Amino acid sequence: MSLSEVLVLLRELQEEVRALKRPRAIAKTPCKGTTAKGGECRNKCVPGSEYCRMHDGKPAPVAKPPREKKTKPKRVQPEHVHNDTSAQCQLCESHGDATSAEMPEESFESADGDISERLRALLGSGVRWADDE
Repeated sequence: MSLSEVLVLLRELQEEVRALKRPRAIAKTPCKGTTAKGGECRNKCVPGSEYCRMHDGKPAPVAKPPREKKTKPKRVQPEHVHNDTSAQCQLCESHGDATSAEMPEESFESADGDISERLRALLGSGVRWADDE
């Protein structure tokens, strides 16, 4: 086989390969539908339609109004809001009037009885506490 015969055979094979190749596909157009987030659909159209298989015949999504956030009201620390001792504020009503002249004479009870005796016993026993060191 000569060189010219090989070249002829090669050209025939190239033409045969070209004939076997598929013709180029027509460039598909993008879908005209919109996504749920409002963006453009990136799918290709179904033949004979302007939309992809997901959006073919479906209406465009309707945007939902934003939801209103529910916030808890801030918890307000009760404070004395009066200078007059005869007036009652919310704190005085719930906990007693600390500015009242009668308040120091009030006695408090513990569940175990009189706490002052227990405190005297602890202080007199000479017990060393961790923060005394």
